Amino acid sequence: MLFELDLPRDLRKLTYKELEKLATEIRKYIITVCFQNGGHLAPSLGVIELTMALLRNFDFLRDRIVWDVGHQSYPYKILTDRRDKFVTLRQYNGISGFIAPWESPYDHFAVGHSSTSISAGLGINVARHNTDTWTVVVIGDGSLTAGIAYEGLCNAPQYGKNFLIILNDNGMSIDRNVGALSSYLQKIKVSLKLKNLKGAARVFDKLFKFEETLEEYLFTGGSFFTSLGFEYIGPVDGHDIKLLDEVLKSIRTIKRPVVLHVLTQKGKGWFEAEEDPEKFHGISGPKVKKSENFSSVFGRKLTELAKENNNIYAITAAMPLGTGLKEFQAKFADRFFDVGICEQHAVTFAAGLAKEGKRPVVAIYSTFLQRGYDQIIHDVALQNLPVVFAIDRAGLVGEDGPTHHGVFDIGYLRIVPNMVLTSAPTREHLEALLEWAVNYKEGPVAIRYPRAKASSLEELGIEESVSVEKGVWEYYSSSNDENLENYVPKLDRLEKVRTSKADVVVILEGFFFSRLFKRFIENGWDVVNPVFLKPMDEELLETIVRSGKKLVVVEWHSQTGGLFSAVAEWAAKRGVGLKALSIGIPEEFVPHGKIEDLLKHCNLDTDSIEERIRKWCVE
Repeated sequence: MLFELDLPRDLRKLTYKELEKLATEIRKYIITVCFQNGGHLAPSLGVIELTMALLRNFDFLRDRIVWDVGHQSYPYKILTDRRDKFVTLRQYNGISGFIAPWESPYDHFAVGHSSTSISAGLGINVARHNTDTWTVVVIGDGSLTAGIAYEGLCNAPQYGKNFLIILNDNGMSIDRNVGALSSYLQKIKVSLKLKNLKGAARVFDKLFKFEETLEEYLFTGGSFFTSLGFEYIGPVDGHDIKLLDEVLKSIRTIKRPVVLHVLTQKGKGWFEAEEDPEKFHGISGPKVKKSENFSSVFGRKLTELAKENNNIYAITAAMPLGTGLKEFQAKFADRFFDVGICEQHAVTFAAGLAKEGKRPVVAIYSTFLQRGYDQIIHDVALQNLPVVFAIDRAGLVGEDGPTHHGVFDIGYLRIVPNMVLTSAPTREHLEALLEWAVNYKEGPVAIRYPRAKASSLEELGIEESVSVEKGVWEYYSSSNDENLENYVPKLDRLEKVRTSKADVVVILEGFFFSRLFKRFIENGWDVVNPVFLKPMDEELLETIVRSGKKLVVVEWHSQTGGLFSAVAEWAAKRGVGLKALSIGIPEEFVPHGKIEDLLKHCNLDTDSIEERIRKWCVE
């Protein structure tokens, strides 16, 4: 049936029995594609009936349907204009895993980060206030834990004609929802269950009296939302499309903004996803090899350190699994805090802990840490508090695309006074930097590391162990005898720069160090691992520049504002002549796709980088 329909128009012609069959086919289609390409499986399985009801009751293009996060958008893509293209989900040159207006006229506002829908939808609605069109916001999957959502809620009743907020309540974000509102919504659901029980068994008179008292005290009609000025409806079964049809038709007659509370099951229709919606929130394709990644290295090492140091606290923003903190959570529940999708709160909460002598470690993806930037400056750095930022997913992240690429963190952190910024290219470096950071008392420290397999020094042919010293880079010479280690100790490195036969020195930051080290050493180029991005190793840098060697900076970051920019600024301040080549991620929003495809897109695959360096050296 799915591939025979003219979508979304034919949705209005189908009987409820046919709609149920269609929902089953859509679930099978989503499951098949996600297991092939990877993707956000469980969230989308839970909103199929809701999506069909929306497209049956609102104008496809005149009205505006604004989705939050985009995790829930796969049925919407299939039921609008991307059914046949859905097999290309998250593939290079294929359709995005998130809402993307450049991809379809049905996508009305781009979204990848959480909790933006109410504010965006309200702006859209106000701009169209002289029309009879509707704006429908679908928020859920934990998005209502974030502060910006509450800001939108507080503002919306003043301006929200023909404005509907659908709260898709599945009890989950990526992990279990946290916070007071989650508890409040759970109480509403408990009240609903008690009402149903009351209708089925009136003999339990005492229970009913208890229920009525409890409902009157706590749960009356979504009082949180009604107190703000919304008409509250619900909760209703989000998998009963007939009921949803009836409710949505009645809502269109209401003249003030409405909150519709819909109950759905994350992972609906796939047993394993229903049983473990956290695990199946997002899945990888079948060809992904399991190996220890940087997130798991971080989580394991932090747990080890916490056994010896009772002052270590771990904080994450709704990502305990993604950041590798599940083991820490299990072993040190009293020192673990999942604050929900609230990066601003996470940072300032950590500042408060640090102010009282604790060692908070804030584990947040690079792209999401952007949401807490003011707090980093105002609450942490200004007071020079020893907060550790574990910046996961630094650099390009692959199929999640431009909303998730972590390509700006060097630029936005290195300009902050008191901030120490480091980069971990191997598992040993991450372990050593984390241990150093939790013992550093002079101010905040940030450690960036990629979404990738955590390579070891042994795999790179490096026998020397990691020794962390603030502001000191590692120098590897290509001109040693074959039987000698390439690593040059700190005391000898300046002399080695002067005497090395190599005419090219390549600074390989982060991901590129583990990827290119062996090949570049074999090319006869000396290699630098810039462990500290701030402060930089100015002594080594000046020696390299004054030696007359050609300097190349290759970084897993935007070329604008990153490590090369820092090197160029250093040279300009000192009046040092600098001839250097900058290689990094171009100043653009890089699309989604597998990492190897994106590297080629950016001309950052190994062959392209090597060719560019050789060409530059002879110019």
